[in-house]
Amino acid sequence: MTDTYLDSSAATTSAVTTPAAADVPAATPAYPEFNSQRRGYDRAQVDEYVTELRRFLADAETRAAEAHTRAEELSRLLRVAAAAQ
Repeated sequence: MTDTYLDSSAATTSAVTTPAAADVPAATPAYPEFNSQRRGYDRAQVDEYVTELRRFLADAETRAAEAHTRAEELSRLLRVAAAAQ
């Protein structure tokens, strides 16, 4: 996989450089490179990538909910500790 993608805002299909790997969080799915076919991109590749993104999003939402729950618990413990002093 390369570090380029097609610029959809351009009238041509010129390649645009994506952020360096160090700039992209480790949990972020890689920038895709789809094979082009006569009538656009390879549908199976795009479907697979969308499925991967949905899994990534679901995992991120789960982690965010868990972090929120943990933050609420820690906040409660801080209030209890402050009241006990």
